Amino acid sequence: MIPAPAVDVGALAPMLVLLGTAALLAATVVGRGQALRRLSSIDRMTGIYNRGYFDERLSAEMSRARRRAMPLALLMLDVDHFKRFNDEHGHDVGDQILRMVGARLADIGGGGRAFRYGGEEFAVILPETDADEAAHAAHRILDAFRDQPFVGEQRGPVPIAASIGTATFPAAGRTATELIAAADRALYQVKREGRHVRATADQDGSTTDS
Repeated sequence: MIPAPAVDVGALAPMLVLLGTAALLAATVVGRGQALRRLSSIDRMTGIYNRGYFDERLSAEMSRARRRAMPLALLMLDVDHFKRFNDEHGHDVGDQILRMVGARLADIGGGGRAFRYGGEEFAVILPETDADEAAHAAHRILDAFRDQPFVGEQRGPVPIAASIGTATFPAAGRTATELIAAADRALYQVKREGRHVRATADQDGSTTDS
């Protein structure tokens, strides 16, 4: 048997150090990239996901729902009379209210994700959720706002109300654009007809109050 050649461990040591350093740097770059990606998806004011990530997730969740032949619900929520809050209590209180709304929506559960859509408008994506389940989720959100008023620093309770429009894939829309438009139509019907209630976008493009 031919003896194995001797290995000069001392000569290999620098190479092993370089390989280890390279692996560590690669892991650091990946970790930082993931951290930066997460930071870029978060709304700084509320701490929940932002509009850019909403667009990405809605597209992905609709593709998943289509593949699995499962429903998907979208809730669009708007804080009622938000301009009046700012005018009467100041913008600092308005910012605190937005953070409170974000925190409560973040606890939606059921695999749902909450997003700040823009200004005082928020969105919630609920995978594997049909119209009845979406209605129940919307009512739970409204009940939480009614039962747990906002309490700011050195202020008494400030009641918070919101309006919610819901739309369900595929009945109310088969694309992200259609689903958002349907939920928006339902939301603005609520705004026109009384606020602090919800409306559901139906398959024919009409809306139903509840």
